[in-house]
Amino acid sequence: MDSSDLNAEMKKVEIWATQKKITEDSLNLLFNLGFCSMEALSCLTSEDLAKSKIPVGQVKLIVKAVKQTFSTDPVEAVQRRAEGATGGSTSQIQESATTDENSQDEDLLIREVLNNLQRGQQTTAGCRENTDETLQGTARNMRLLDDQVSLLRANALAPSTRRTYHTYLDTYLKFCCDHSIKPIPISYINLGRYIAFLSMRLQFSSIRNYLSVVRLLHLEVGLTNPVDNFHISRVLKGARRLLGDSSCQKLPITPIILMQILPQLDIKSPRDICFWAACLVAFFSFFRKSNLFPPSLKDFNPNIHLSRHNVSFSPNGVILHVHWSKTIQFRERSLSVPLPLILSSPLCPTQALLLLFRLCPSKNLKIPVFMFPTPGGCRLLSYDIFLSRLRECLGHLRIDHSKYSGHSFRRGGASFALECGLPHEIIQAQGDWRSDAYKKYIDTSLAYRQHLSTSLGEAIKKKF
Repeated sequence: MDSSDLNAEMKKVEIWATQKKITEDSLNLLFNLGFCSMEALSCLTSEDLAKSKIPVGQVKLIVKAVKQTFSTDPVEAVQRRAEGATGGSTSQIQESATTDENSQDEDLLIREVLNNLQRGQQTTAGCRENTDETLQGTARNMRLLDDQVSLLRANALAPSTRRTYHTYLDTYLKFCCDHSIKPIPISYINLGRYIAFLSMRLQFSSIRNYLSVVRLLHLEVGLTNPVDNFHISRVLKGARRLLGDSSCQKLPITPIILMQILPQLDIKSPRDICFWAACLVAFFSFFRKSNLFPPSLKDFNPNIHLSRHNVSFSPNGVILHVHWSKTIQFRERSLSVPLPLILSSPLCPTQALLLLFRLCPSKNLKIPVFMFPTPGGCRLLSYDIFLSRLRECLGHLRIDHSKYSGHSFRRGGASFALECGLPHEIIQAQGDWRSDAYKKYIDTSLAYRQHLSTSLGEAIKKKF
C-alpha cells in the first residue's frame, strides 16, 4: 500500500473514531498498534488492547464500537448457535435419534423438525439464486446512480473555480505536511497557525479565500466548519487590523490612454487590428476577460465565450448577446449588450469589428470573435497575446504596465460612464454586476470630484 492509499485508509479510521466518540490520544495509540485501516480494525479484539496504554473506559468503548461496526451476519450466527445447541450436524442428530429406542416419540419429533429445516434450506437456496441475480442488477443500477452523482458533484463548481480551489488545497496540504498536522479534523489551535502562516504571505481578502477549502474539506466528511470558531474569529480580526482590508486593483484604461495606444499600432497588421477591436469592445462592453478571450481554440466553447454568432450589427451599432458569464452560470437568462456606432472616430467599436470580420471572413459563425489571419490560417487572439501586446504599448508610452490588465478596460469603461453622468443602475446592468460590488471598480478620480465640486459651486451661485 502506497502512502496515498495509507493516508486515505487512516482518514476513514479517523472519521470512524470521531463518530464513535473515541479520543484523539486513543486513536493515535491504535495507529501505533498498526490498526491503520478499517480492514485491520475489523480484526481487533480486547486482548490486543490489554497491554496498551489506552484508558480502560476507552478500551471498552473501542471494543463496543468494533463489535457494532463489524457485526457478524445474523443468519450465520443463528446457524452456529443451532449447531452448538445440537452438538453437531443434522446427520449426527438423525444418527443419534435412530439409535435411541427409549425416546422414539422424541426421535419422530426431531426428524420432523429436521426435515422441515432441510426443506427450508432447499427453498432458501433457490431463493438465494434469484436474489443474487436481483442483487447484481441492483448493484449495477446503484453504480450507475453513483456515477451520475459523481458527475453532478463534479459540475457543482465552474472550471475556473475548481482550478482556484486546487491552488488553495495544495497550499493547505503542504502546510499540514510540513508541520506534521492532520488536515482533517484540524484543531482550532493548528488552524490559527495556518492563518498566521498565510498572513505572512497574502492580503487579508486572500486569507478568507484560502480558508474556504478548509471549510469544504470538513463539511464533505460530515464535520463542523472549523472556521466558525470564536478563537478563529479573533485571529482573523487581528489579521484584518494588521494587514488592512484593501485590495490591490488594477488602474483603469481611459479614453486618453486608448488614444495614446493607437499610434503604437501597425494598422497594416491584422494582429494589431484584431487587438484594437478587442480593446474597444472590452472598454465599451464592460465584459470580463472570461467572456472575451477563450484560453485556446481547444478550450473554446461557443456557449460560454463570445463567438461571431453572438454579434449582430444594426444601424445604431452592434449588439453582443451573452448566455453565460460569472453571474449567469446556469443559463437562467441572457444578456444583450449594445455597443455604439461612432462615425469618423478611431474609438468606434462597431467599425473596428466590421473591419476585423472583413480581414478574417468565415462562413462558420461559431468561432471566436477575435481571430486574425496569418499565412498559416486564422489564429486566435488569446488573453496572453492580448495582454502581451498591451504591455508593449504601455511600455513604449513609459506607463507602468504592471498596474494594468484586461480588467482595466472593464473598470475604465464603467468609470467613463460615470463621468458622463449615466445612472448607476445603467452602469450596473451594462457590466452585468449582480450587486453593488461594481461601485468599488468605478474610479472616482480627482478630475471627476473636481467636476462635482464645480457643479455644486455653480448651483450655489444660481440659487443664492
